[in-house]
Amino acid sequence: WGEGNTGNMGSWRDNNRTPSLCLIHRLDHIVMTVKRLKDTTMFYSKILGNGVMTFEGDQKALCFGDQKFNLYELGKEFEPKATHVVPGSLDICLITKMHLEEMVQCLKACDVIEEGPVPITGAKGPTMSIYFRDPDEDLIEVSQLYPLMMVSALPFYPLPHHPLPSFLQTLTQAQKPLMTADLGTSCILLGDLRWVWNQHV
Repeated sequence: WGEGNTGNMGSWRDNNRTPSLCLIHRLDHIVMTVKRLKDTTMFYSKILGNGVMTFEGDQKALCFGDQKFNLYELGKEFEPKATHVVPGSLDICLITKMHLEEMVQCLKACDVIEEGPVPITGAKGPTMSIYFRDPDEDLIEVSQLYPLMMVSALPFYPLPHHPLPSFLQTLTQAQKPLMTADLGTSCILLGDLRWVWNQHV
C-alpha cells in the first residue's frame, strides 16, 4: 500500500468498477494507541464505568455493551497495526442511555467537560453531546439520542402550530423549515428523514 508496494490499489480506483453493496453490519472494536495503559484503564473505568479485560500477552481492552476498545501501548503494539500510530489522534462519539442531566453531573464531578451539552446530528438523528479528553488528549464525545421516532408517511403543514424545544430549533437552523403533523406532534425534516418529537416519549 506504500509507494513501494502498490499491490491491487488500481482495482478500486477504476472508475468503471461498479460500487459494491455495503458489506459491514456493525462495529466490533477499535484500537486506541496510548502512552500508559494504567492511566487509560483507570480513566475510562472511573469516568465512564468501562470494564477492563486482559488477554494473552497482557493485552488490555475497555469493554462496553457488545463493543470494546483494544489498547496498544505506544512502542509495544501488537501486529498487525496501523501504519501511523499516534496517541491522542482519536475522535469518537459514544452513545449513552443515561439521562443527560445525570451524565453532566457525573462528568462535572470529575472536572473533565471541555464543551457541551451541545446539539449535533448523529448517525441515527439529533443528539445532545458532551465533549471531554482522555489522558492522551483523544477527543471523546458522549451523546444522548433525543426521544425521536422516524415516520414514513404523515401529512405535514408548512407552519408549526406549536413550537419545538429550543435544541431542535437550533438543529434546524441549517435544515428545512419546521413542520407540524396532524397528529398534534411536532415534526422536523432532517435530510430525507421525517422525525416526530413527542414530549411523552
